[in-house]
Amino acid sequence: MIDLGLLEAIEDKTIMGLADPEDKNGDRISGKVNMVWDVEKQALSLGKFGLKANQPNLRQQTAAVYFNDMSVSNTVFPDPTGKNDITNTKLVSGTFYTQSLTVPARSIAMINNPVVQTGDRLFRNADCASCHIQTLETGKHELAAISNQTIHPYTDMLLHDMGTGLADNRPDFLATGTEWRTSPLWAIGLTQTVLPYSSFLHDGRARTLEEAIFWHGGEA
Repeated sequence: MIDLGLLEAIEDKTIMGLADPEDKNGDRISGKVNMVWDVEKQALSLGKFGLKANQPNLRQQTAAVYFNDMSVSNTVFPDPTGKNDITNTKLVSGTFYTQSLTVPARSIAMINNPVVQTGDRLFRNADCASCHIQTLETGKHELAAISNQTIHPYTDMLLHDMGTGLADNRPDFLATGTEWRTSPLWAIGLTQTVLPYSSFLHDGRARTLEEAIFWHGGEA
């Protein structure tokens, strides 16, 4: 959940500028945006969050988690009777928490590590950075601390066809059953430090990052 606020602060025009659904530039990468329903605006908005980019912002993402995962009704997804389990103030606080968790900085020792430097070259030479874009800019956000920042999230926030091996065969707005949003990679190396024996990918099938890489199919 780290630094979701910085991802939210990436401007829609930046993400849409990275999209190339028809692969017009011929690089074999055809990322596309997901357009999803903004409940409060009652309009279609650019999807940013969720495994298939099916939520437009962190407020709705947080409210959906409360409602769908914990059966906690709220002002975005209210109880049918009109009584909500939490107030809007608590929803605002929960949203702020997801917006403000920071990403750990890479240490100088890691930056200067020859093995890390070799891995960085391999990452770029294998075109991983075509989807896991290393550097992006944020725009203006309600939280000044995350506005107008240069960030290194390793994602383009777009949907990509990852092949039948990773498919859930479940469409979600414009996302097909084989398409997934590019997962941010920043701080992923600390995953098993935080929670030993953690697994990777959307369904946890990969026990290591190496396995996660080998599961990449489709245009990856």
